[in-house]
Amino acid sequence: MKTPFALFAILALPAAYGIAGASDLARPSLLALPMVEAPAPEASTIVSVGGPGYPTRYESIRYRPRYSGHHPSYEEPRHDNSSTSAFFQIHGGLFDPSGDLSKSALFGARLGTSIDNRIQLGVATDVSHRTDHESQVVGTGTLPGGGTVEREVDLSEVTSNLVPIQGFLQVSPGGSAGPYVGVSGGYEALFVNATDFATGEDFNATFDGWGWQAYGGFAFPITSQARLFGEGFYNWADLDRTVDDPTTGAKLREVVNVDGAGARFGLSWSF
Repeated sequence: MKTPFALFAILALPAAYGIAGASDLARPSLLALPMVEAPAPEASTIVSVGGPGYPTRYESIRYRPRYSGHHPSYEEPRHDNSSTSAFFQIHGGLFDPSGDLSKSALFGARLGTSIDNRIQLGVATDVSHRTDHESQVVGTGTLPGGGTVEREVDLSEVTSNLVPIQGFLQVSPGGSAGPYVGVSGGYEALFVNATDFATGEDFNATFDGWGWQAYGGFAFPITSQARLFGEGFYNWADLDRTVDDPTTGAKLREVVNVDGAGARFGLSWSF
């Protein structure tokens, strides 16, 4: 389709110059503008540009849509709190079934995974070591510069090591930092070694069985992945062994109760 301006240029200019032949009217004016019909916006189309007496040219016309707001090919990053991550914990503390925490030392570790930032599960182990001495005062003396010293002789020594290996489930209502509670259960073993220095006799025994713990504490974040924590716990377990009665030969069951409270302090980090 030709514009009014193009028609006017074709018809009027030859007449103005005294040219009225039919062949001249068929020839386009030098001032005539070639027209291009744009294709549909959703396609890229090659069109021919030109007319009689003009060389043919090809142009590519493309339509690029303008997006406002959200681009359909762009996806917002997701913040998924349910992703899992592993963590490792080391700790030390105190524990003694008899209630005398000054005579015990505890150290251990936990290895687990976080189902989300509120629930953790895994495996924990501790070693609670205790040493008791029985001694007798055999004399006293005076130190240079003052002070009194007692001379003792050891009559016996008893060492014990309680080793629980348990699976645990821990819940942190506020996330990885803040208060938390947990329960654990599994196998416990008590190793007892004693020596009577008066007679030279040794005693060695292993008591084992099933036990469980409940604990609660508070975690303090120090980096995005590391936390300091402190917690209190209580242990329930009756550990036993089977022995032969030396007089009758009957099988006897010896039971040691290792119920007691304790405390743990340490460092935990995710990876």
